[in-house]
Amino acid sequence: MITSMCKKCLNFRSTGIILACDAFPDGIPLRILRGDEGHVHSIKGDNGYIFRDRSTELYKRFVKITPVLRALDVRESDMIKLRIACTINRDFSDLPEHDKRAILAAEKIAEKLASGEVKLQDLLDQTETTSV
Repeated sequence: MITSMCKKCLNFRSTGIILACDAFPDGIPLRILRGDEGHVHSIKGDNGYIFRDRSTELYKRFVKITPVLRALDVRESDMIKLRIACTINRDFSDLPEHDKRAILAAEKIAEKLASGEVKLQDLLDQTETTSV
């Protein structure tokens, strides 16, 4: 049984039948999975990773805009950088300006799409670029 702590951790990675994370890429020890031992402090073999709560408001904002970023074909590497910025920084005001602009723009697009004010394909058509 997996604890809610593991499910809420930013480092959690489930690879098929193996419940793993950045701390324990070969499998999370049962004592942690069962909740017998928390992982808020470093323990032997955790590769320097500990529990990191993914439920911050900033991270929740990132999760909400992820579908828009994917629809706009934002590079995976850029999305990873933004996700990391949203986990390292606890507050929107702590983000670099370019990350703030990206989040605000994606939120505005998501709002317009949700209201039916615009269609994604129309936005893509308006911003289409051509190769030289």
